[in-house]
Amino acid sequence: MTTPVTNEERDLFRYRWWLLSGLGLGLMIINLDVTIINLALPVIGDVFSATLSQLQWVNNIYLIAMGGLMITTGKLGDRFGHKLTMMWGVTIFLIGSLIASVAPNLWMIILGRFVQGVGMAGTFGMVFVLATGHFPKHQQGLAVSIMVVFTALAQSLGPTLGGLIVEHWGWRWAFLINVPVCLLCLLIVFLTARNDKGNRQVNVHMPSSFLVLVAFLSILYAFNIVSLTGFFSLSFLIPFIVGGLLLATTLCWQRFLAHPLINLVLFKQKLFLGLLITRACFQVLFGSFLFILPLYLENILNFTPATAGLVMLIMTGCLCLSSITAGQLNSRFGPLPSIVVAQFIGFTGSMLLVFMPEKLSWLYLASGMVFIGITVGLMYASTNLAAVQVAPKSEKGASYGLFISHTYLWYACGIAGAGLLVSSVSINTFMSFAASEMTKTGSPSIEQVLPFITGAQPLDKILALFSDTSVHSSVLVWGRDAFHSGFHALMLVYLFLSFIGLCASLLFKNTSHLLNTD
Repeated sequence: MTTPVTNEERDLFRYRWWLLSGLGLGLMIINLDVTIINLALPVIGDVFSATLSQLQWVNNIYLIAMGGLMITTGKLGDRFGHKLTMMWGVTIFLIGSLIASVAPNLWMIILGRFVQGVGMAGTFGMVFVLATGHFPKHQQGLAVSIMVVFTALAQSLGPTLGGLIVEHWGWRWAFLINVPVCLLCLLIVFLTARNDKGNRQVNVHMPSSFLVLVAFLSILYAFNIVSLTGFFSLSFLIPFIVGGLLLATTLCWQRFLAHPLINLVLFKQKLFLGLLITRACFQVLFGSFLFILPLYLENILNFTPATAGLVMLIMTGCLCLSSITAGQLNSRFGPLPSIVVAQFIGFTGSMLLVFMPEKLSWLYLASGMVFIGITVGLMYASTNLAAVQVAPKSEKGASYGLFISHTYLWYACGIAGAGLLVSSVSINTFMSFAASEMTKTGSPSIEQVLPFITGAQPLDKILALFSDTSVHSSVLVWGRDAFHSGFHALMLVYLFLSFIGLCASLLFKNTSHLLNTD
């Protein structure tokens, strides 16, 4: 039964639907950007002759900035107002998009992506806080679910739109497409959101903010280079240990601060801990899959960007439909049951991908994409709503920022981990096939072969490295089989993560009373 809106609520939440459209555009910016850039990565890698490790930085530097600053921007939103913080975030993201669009080299793209990440840190954390704050409590589940529908629409349109843009206009328009969306979002939020003045008693501990950002950068740098250096090299160990120590020291420091950046009390809540674990497993899985799938479709199977986008609609279309369903379930039963159901569906999808043969099977791949798409829609809508509702009322921006910061750290780890695993397994498989050929005089080194057998660059261009044309057909088969073996190893990791998420959902038992819908 629908609860009627009172006259007082009607006045207070008068422009909520208009605002929701503006906030939805903010989410569309994020998700259009992610899906379009993923489809542009194979082209960017080809244009700038990039390795898989370098392409990972295009995504990971964005996630590092976004995740490393999310807690800080959450605090800034609590102090100076969520509306103002979001508008600054969208503006900074727009500037980063322009920087990347005119980049003459890969490193300028990475700089632009960092600026984009800073802007998104100020945008993403504010979207759901503003959405729930402008709706009466009986409509908050609906509002969050509509936000996720915007996400789903962007991820549904993103692959097809991104493929067409990259194929016909070029990779620079993958960044320029953000400009009109940003401007429209700014206009709507400016006109319809209430001018919340924030709470000047909320303090932002900037040293902690800086340390968290550096820790994120150090840890992700280590993961990005481990495929080249190995786990036991000082090049990996030093930044990894330094980042871990910085993060641990920063967390310990919070206990002695009068106004900490991170509220450690949240970690003692069984519900919040369960949300962190289930979302972490999900983000590693989805982040790595969304990164590796376009490389597989475009550079290994030789699909055009537009065709690859159409294939990815299988997953993103299911995401869109499940988001709508999640809204109805969350309004009626609360977000926790949907999260548990999502774990079972995600586990099933991972099983299907694990059983996919070494060579491409559309039945297994498409079925797995359907189940993953449904899982994503349920997880985004339900975990975001639960994270907002479990947060203390006076610290919703900071608490939700902590939750999202954590999820994007694991998203970035998923991308780095996928690169490491696919590289390691693909190298071993390729060498098992091509050992005799690779030892001949004039044969390429494994470092030269690596970008092609990992999907960073088109596989057919590997032929230029082998002067003996009689082995060309064999080299293509070896390269394709090498990538497939790395892809299959990644699917085994997905199955393990899905099982961990399924077990972690047991932490939700008898915790629904901790959700605050006011």
